Amino acid sequence: MMLAILALVTVLAFWGTLKNKRTNNKFGAVVGGVFSVALLAITVLAALFEFGIISA
Repeated sequence: MMLAILALVTVLAFWGTLKNKRTNNKFGAVVGGVFSVALLAITVLAALFEFGIISA
């Protein structure tokens, strides 16, 4: 369940970044882009742990 919520938040972050870029909000696009990339990395790492590909 937690992974599904994390994936949803990641999609929404990318959606917001694209909206900022479309409306020429450069600061919002940069901050949102950094947040989106970091959130994507966390989501991928959580998925790898969830499916047992890597372990602690």
